[in-house]
Order: sequence, then structure tokens, then C-alpha cells
Amino acid sequence: GGVERVYKRMRMKQWHYASVALPRHFVACVAFDAGYLGVGFAYVVDRETGLAHEWSTLIPLARGVTIAKSSVEGQSRVARAGFGEVVFDYTQQGARSVAIDVEGHGHRLRARLSMRDEGAPMVVTTELRPGRWLYTHKAYGLPAEGFVELDGVREEAEEGQALGGLDWN
Repeated sequence: GGVERVYKRMRMKQWHYASVALPRHFVACVAFDAGYLGVGFAYVVDRETGLAHEWSTLIPLARGVTIAKSSVEGQSRVARAGFGEVVFDYTQQGARSVAIDVEGHGHRLRARLSMRDEGAPMVVTTELRPGRWLYTHKAYGLPAEGFVELDGVREEAEEGQALGGLDWN
């Protein structure tokens, strides 16, 4: 009963990752739920200067982390005081969006990015061993658009100027 549910919950590993390459910046983020621990991170790299900034948080028992129940719809989110929030939203048919608002170490990153589902994603389902299943949904090279703002300096990209990638497990 209850002990088995807790055991299964603590063994389940789920994550939602997205990245977008804009002309000047590369930005990526994750919401990860390992059952006993949650992880949130976001980072941005200035492709012209090579400067990178990263924000991350560890969350006991993954409180504040939710992963969409499906790789094709729903919402994943990680939020924690002192870190900020990352939200993956797949509620509009054919479009996926990522909202990042994180702060720390004297820097703030805000981003609102959207990607259009195009082409066929790579979807794999396999039984690793009896009763232990893996499902992964990956899509890269997706047309993307939106903005990235680091410490008040903003870069905007229209569709065709940026490419996105997604990984849901």
C-alpha cells in the first residue's frame, strides 16, 4: 500500500529540459524530480564573449517541482525562494514555451521563449529490466522565437533566428 507507493515515488526519475540558441545567447533550463530530491537550473552563455552564468537549486523531496504527465501537453515547473522559477508550458497545440525568471549571485535572467513543434521527435520506450521502463521524447532544431534578458540587457529573436531543443523523460 502506502510504503510501496512511497518506494516507487522515490525511484522515479523525471525531467524536462529545454534549450534555445539565439544569435548571441544560448540559454537552457531544467526541472528534475528524482523523488527524494528536486533540481532546478538555468544557464545562459554569451556566444560572442564566452561569458556564462548559471543558477541552480536543490530541493529536498522535490517539493516545488512538477513534471507534466505527458511529453506532448501540460506544464512542468520548478520554483523556489532564492532561486526563482522555470516553467515549461505545452498547453497550446503545436507550440511549446519556456519562461525563466531566476536571480542570484548578483545576476538576473529573464526569458520568454517559444518553439514550434515541427518534424518528428525521437521517442523511445524500452524496458531496462523487468518492471523498469524508460520513456524519452527529444526534439531539436525546432523553430524558436522570444527574448533573453540578462541583467537588463535584452536580446530578441524572431522565428527563423533561433533554434530550440526539448528533452522530456
